[in-house]
Amino acid sequence: MGDDMTYKLEEYSILNVKSYRLLETATGEYWYPLSLFLRKFLFRNNNLNTYRDNEIYNKYMRVIEYDNPDSATDTKTKAWFMNTEGIFILLQNIKISNSGSARERVSKEKYLAATQNFFGVVSNNPQDYIGYMPDLSNYDVWSIMCLTRDTDINNNTIWKRCNNCGFYYPYNKKYFMENSGYLANKCKQCCNLDFVCENKRLQYLHNHNGLDLIYQIYLNDKDKIVEELKKWLSEGGI
Repeated sequence: MGDDMTYKLEEYSILNVKSYRLLETATGEYWYPLSLFLRKFLFRNNNLNTYRDNEIYNKYMRVIEYDNPDSATDTKTKAWFMNTEGIFILLQNIKISNSGSARERVSKEKYLAATQNFFGVVSNNPQDYIGYMPDLSNYDVWSIMCLTRDTDINNNTIWKRCNNCGFYYPYNKKYFMENSGYLANKCKQCCNLDFVCENKRLQYLHNHNGLDLIYQIYLNDKDKIVEELKKWLSEGGI
């Protein structure tokens, strides 16, 4: 690298795609080779002048001479790098172009969502895919009960916006129908199917007319839960 005492090369990966960044040892700041970052994770081949000549981004950029791990020779490489703060702003404002096939667009949106999640970014633009759990406050109770008890949801989960109801759900077979190997654009609930809850007791209540009891469990009102449980039992709930 330009100065072995200044930068340390580190590998990282997003959706199993590996890349590298430089750690500025004096400050603890990360620098990302911008052209490589755009190409690998955002499928863009932008002229870097777009960012270098933009006052929003250029203060977060610098040219760094370093030992390129992708180079077949031992010669040093000079390239434009952007620091984490600049990448954060870029990911907040970037939009996916409409060029390419529908499948290509979906792939781009998934990688954008995963990359935003890696950097802890919430987009300023509406997106079909996001890489973080959305605000569940406006979701229906059954969706909330299923989502908050889904042990497969983690920091790498990609969420898709249902084309019908507009709510985000994990983009997998639990929440979207599969057709010929591809997941649908509408969630299961919008296809007149219910989500399945990992909590077997809640699922049992759901299957046996216990929706009012589930609602009281959601509200966590112990007196109301007992009252609704007695009512459910008296109506032959079990």
